Amino acid sequence: MTGGLSAPAGNTGRRFDSADAFAAWLSAQPPAVRELPRYLACGSRDWPDTPLATSVVAERFTFLPRGIVLHGDCRGADRAAARAAEQHDHITCAFGADWARGRQAGLDRNLAMLACDPALAIAFTTRVGGTAGTRHTLRHAYRRGIPLELWAPTGDADFHRLPRRPRAPADWTLDAQVARRERLLPQGVSS
Repeated sequence: MTGGLSAPAGNTGRRFDSADAFAAWLSAQPPAVRELPRYLACGSRDWPDTPLATSVVAERFTFLPRGIVLHGDCRGADRAAARAAEQHDHITCAFGADWARGRQAGLDRNLAMLACDPALAIAFTTRVGGTAGTRHTLRHAYRRGIPLELWAPTGDADFHRLPRRPRAPADWTLDAQVARRERLLPQGVSS
């Protein structure tokens, strides 16, 4: 991606390849936009596109003050979060990864989003404890002092705060889940 930003279209279409490109865009915005809180949304690529999974994501963005939602633009949770954020009048900004560089591109993309100083990191994952990329993002958010939320199944048809050492349940299905947001304890972030 060259130039760091594609042309915005309404509330969507903002795409960045670095924190510097985002900062340049943000500095050109009116004060009302520059002062909005920033939220980082991340999660599993296998986050299902079911009504329940969609409602889990939408519920979270319903109660957040209007802000700028940064996401990795991957299928699954990232795009579900972007759609939900747009529906609730948040500004969305996608950070693409240059996958031709290999797996490191995703990790670099995660760090670029974190360098934009989000007020909150929200993860939607299909695995208790998160997938590798989600864990990477949350681990670095925690190190930077960014508050964390993790939405994940816990095996008992609900979403709960994760234990300090989460274990993956043997039998859960997202379609049977009832969504309820809880805070992730910082000790729950594992490498």
